[in-house]
Amino acid sequence: MDNNSCFRPPWQSSQMAPWERKDALQLPPLDISAKERRKQRISRLRTDKRVVMSTILTFLLGTGGLVASYANYTATATNPGSAPYNQFSTGTVALADNDSGSALFSIGGIDPPYTGSACIGVQYTGTITHGSTANGSYVYLYAATSGESNSLGTHITMAVQDGTDSSGYAADTSCTGFTANADSTAASHATTGNAITATALDSWPTTDAAGYSLSSVGSGGPTQLWSANPTTVWYKFTYNVPLGSPASSTIQIQFIWEADGQ
Repeated sequence: MDNNSCFRPPWQSSQMAPWERKDALQLPPLDISAKERRKQRISRLRTDKRVVMSTILTFLLGTGGLVASYANYTATATNPGSAPYNQFSTGTVALADNDSGSALFSIGGIDPPYTGSACIGVQYTGTITHGSTANGSYVYLYAATSGESNSLGTHITMAVQDGTDSSGYAADTSCTGFTANADSTAASHATTGNAITATALDSWPTTDAAGYSLSSVGSGGPTQLWSANPTTVWYKFTYNVPLGSPASSTIQIQFIWEADGQ
């Protein structure tokens, strides 16, 4: 017995390896079908993915075909087909006077009582023909005083008549060609009828909202629109400095015409 025999397992009676012995325990051959099945499943998944992707691509291509087919059945109509195109433009409100930048009155050294007159032409050249409420503009007259001392504006009064002038629109401050309208329609917002009666300078309205509404023609009433381009209306201002007016006193006043397109 050799020295290694004591280390051999009891079933081993020789130096042959267990797998060399015919009577040794026989292991079953390795079952590779599981591995093959796994490969087959992976192969099927890849195939399924290709089928799915192919279906998606086919659907997308089919949808594109539908869009192109829809576009082939469209039609348009355009108004207008060529220039000039539809157009919208806003109008203008334009108002001017013929004073050439000079004051109607510049009188010093007055010894009351004293009265006088001066005329001015006002011309509307606005282009409003389609208004939200009316076609044309309303024109209002109001005043702004400054530089007053000793309450002189409570004494001096100013009256206004509207009319025409033979000069057309040329300056005529002396009123040589002026003719008052029959009813001299220049009235306050609150009243209708006659010209602006003699009103103390300090009592004149100071905003368009409170101002005098002016007619474009004598018989049209105070609310008639100024719409013709041009429309020219003349105004005769008559002032009166009465007895009792304070000495060494001053007042300055501006007369303002405002055209309102609303």
